[in-house]
Amino acid sequence: MKNRYFLILFLTAAFFSGKVFAQPCSPNTPTFNVNLAGNPGGTWISPNTVRVDHCCGVGNPDRCVEFIVLLDSSAQGIIFNIASGAVPPGALYYQVNCGPAIAVGAPLCLNGPGPHRITFCKPGNNENTYSIASIPAPTAPNSLVVNDGCTGTLTAAGFNPATVVWNSVSPGAPGAYNNYLSCTSGCLTTTVTAQPGYPQSVNYQVCGVPLGGCHTQTVCLTSTVVFNPTLFVNINPAIPTICFGQPGTWIKAIGIGGTPPYNYLWNTGASTDSIFVTAGSYSVILGDGSGCPHATTAITVTEFTSAIVSNAGADINICKDNLEAQLNGSVQAASGGVWIGGTGTFLPDANTLNATYVPSAAEVSSGSVTLSLVTTGNGSCPADTDLVVLNIIEFTGNVSIMGTNSSCKNADDGTATVLAAGAAAPFTFIWNTSPAQSTATATGLSPGQYFVEITDANGCITLDSVIITEPDSLTSIADITNVSCFGGADGSITVTAFGGVAPYSFLWNHNNSTLPTVLGLAAGNYSVVITDANGCFINRVYAVSEPAEIVLTIDVLTNVSCYGGANGS
Repeated sequence: MKNRYFLILFLTAAFFSGKVFAQPCSPNTPTFNVNLAGNPGGTWISPNTVRVDHCCGVGNPDRCVEFIVLLDSSAQGIIFNIASGAVPPGALYYQVNCGPAIAVGAPLCLNGPGPHRITFCKPGNNENTYSIASIPAPTAPNSLVVNDGCTGTLTAAGFNPATVVWNSVSPGAPGAYNNYLSCTSGCLTTTVTAQPGYPQSVNYQVCGVPLGGCHTQTVCLTSTVVFNPTLFVNINPAIPTICFGQPGTWIKAIGIGGTPPYNYLWNTGASTDSIFVTAGSYSVILGDGSGCPHATTAITVTEFTSAIVSNAGADINICKDNLEAQLNGSVQAASGGVWIGGTGTFLPDANTLNATYVPSAAEVSSGSVTLSLVTTGNGSCPADTDLVVLNIIEFTGNVSIMGTNSSCKNADDGTATVLAAGAAAPFTFIWNTSPAQSTATATGLSPGQYFVEITDANGCITLDSVIITEPDSLTSIADITNVSCFGGADGSITVTAFGGVAPYSFLWNHNNSTLPTVLGLAAGNYSVVITDANGCFINRVYAVSEPAEIVLTIDVLTNVSCYGGANGS
């Protein structure tokens, strides 16, 4: 009898309804119950065992082992193999129901979950372990979620690896997103990595020929890969602060992106999203359901040792002629403040505590504006607010101005006096003289227009002006009557004054006459001082002349020829 050694795989279709197997093995043959129900891709490995007695009618020197196998309903076959121990010499075969020999290690199609009876016979008494691997029906991987910056794995089962092809089918044209895959053919497992501009999800199809030879047609199955943003964690509030007088504060980890649900681990050991803390440094590790690396962040909690206080300063009166209010804000504990309210302009900006505020036209028209100073840098504590009212007012007072003109031409002795009265006293003054004068009366004024700026106690300003003039130059003309005869005294001078300010007065050096006309003048020079009503004067000198003296001479003298005669010449 030719020596042939077979692995006998015997399958029976007994069901749990009460049917029993035939008994192809001797009572002493080792028998193992293998339950792979619920594990269609699982593998069972036996304990070390020695083959004993016979099955399926084989005789010495063969010795056998028996397995009763229950498969999952989605399994389509098995692969039987020697897992460990000395492999018996010669070819290894198995049989189905004591039928034709089939090589050990080859996939075997099975119909239904069983139970199935498998026997393996071979000469020798060496110890071995045996494996029975369930061949699943072709399956696509479950839908997969991949975070940006991370990778995921798609694994198919039940296909002949050499026949497998992976391909994206939507969105876009087939294969549009194959560049996201690490392997597209000849592999049951491929790694998915999102690329810039990834869509919300991609449907991938895996195609191949099923294992076990039960089918020869290509089977295609589809899985969906969903792409989520990168896992990130923030702590809220962003600037956690313990307010003055409080024992602590709450901080909360906020997960973003990734694949919820999230899990948390604080450096305090807490695993909730929120924790109550005192001042100090805290960190949190955020995990999600993607299996991607965790996200971490840290934060420092500070505390206020004094109350947060805003002080907008006292209410301010500003004048319509100088619409700039100098604000004088201050804060306590907080790092700064911001002015809000109003429709005007803050210079240089609203974050400057001592900013200048310029009201809008509407605010000027309404007569007031209310501004609020709100503290900033409060951390997570409430801000404090204070108000200041800007009252827009006008100059308050009654103003009059009078001027005194210059007394004489080019005298530059004009004056101007402003009179101011009212509830907003005291008043200050500034004249546009050179140099400027700051008293109520400006002096030493030459002819011209002069302006005075009057400021009341509120800082409001009004302007007024005065014109200073001067008289024309004082001058005169004279009407002179010279002496009629030599040595006579019948000359006269009459002076008429012009310019200056009438009336005029005269003072002659002749008899201290104060009349405009002097009489009985002999030949000579006469001076007069002419003075106008302002005391301006001029000195004039006039000359009175006389005719030359008469001189007689005798050219021919003829005496009387006779006494008593009358013939002389």
